[in-house]
Order: sequence, then structure tokens, then C-alpha cells
Amino acid sequence: MKSKCPNCGKININSNPDNIICRCFNCYEYFNLSANEVKSKMYVSGPITGFPEYNKKAFDDAKMKLEKESGYEVLTPFDVSPFTPGKTWIAYMHEDLKALMDCDAIAMLPGWEYSAGATIEHDLAVKLSFTIIYLK
Repeated sequence: MKSKCPNCGKININSNPDNIICRCFNCYEYFNLSANEVKSKMYVSGPITGFPEYNKKAFDDAKMKLEKESGYEVLTPFDVSPFTPGKTWIAYMHEDLKALMDCDAIAMLPGWEYSAGATIEHDLAVKLSFTIIYLK
């Protein structure tokens, strides 16, 4: 369970779900876990470049399904980096990778393995031991 310390704002992870009182690892203050629980986040990754309307419908459909079924707060690249004319692929990737680092899990859309950006996101998620879901 993740909880945000009401004193210093740091996220704390408690591996003992039976405890309702937690001591912050940063400021060492005690607080009630359930009152400060933080929902885990999942990032949806997949191909964008070269798809009609940037494959947004596939991302939106996956987000809606995952929010219903997974219990995660779900983010897509479209939530993180709205389309901006003239913005480079690298600029989008900077924003997307920052958002990915706030997540615990990643869901991979079909065709992700043919996308330069999605393979980078997948490789990072593997290295960081994220929960990975391969969507069909």
C-alpha cells in the first residue's frame, strides 16, 4: 500500500497491510495509512507515430478498460503530453518518461514492439521491475 505522509508529502510504501499506522521513512512522523492512501498508477504504452489520429482511440479504450478492471489510476501519453504543433518526438518522450517514472505498472498495446518510443518505455519498465500487462 502506498501512502502520502501528511507531514512532509513523501510517498511511503508499507508492505504490511495489517498495519493502519505507518511511520514516514523521511520525517519519521506517524500517520494513519488508510486516510492517506495513494492509488497506484499504470502507464499505457504503444505505437503512436504513423497511425491515424495517433492511435488515440486504442489508448483511450485501453485506459477505460484498465481503470474499470485494474484498480490503477491509468495514464496515457495523451494525458501527459497534449499534441503541440512543432513539438519534437524527443520532447514528447521526455514528458512521457517522466510520467512513467511515477507509475508502478505499464500496459503495452498491440504493436508496441514496432514503436521506438514504446520499446524504450517497455525496456525501462522491465529494468525497474514494473508489473507489465500485454494487451490484445
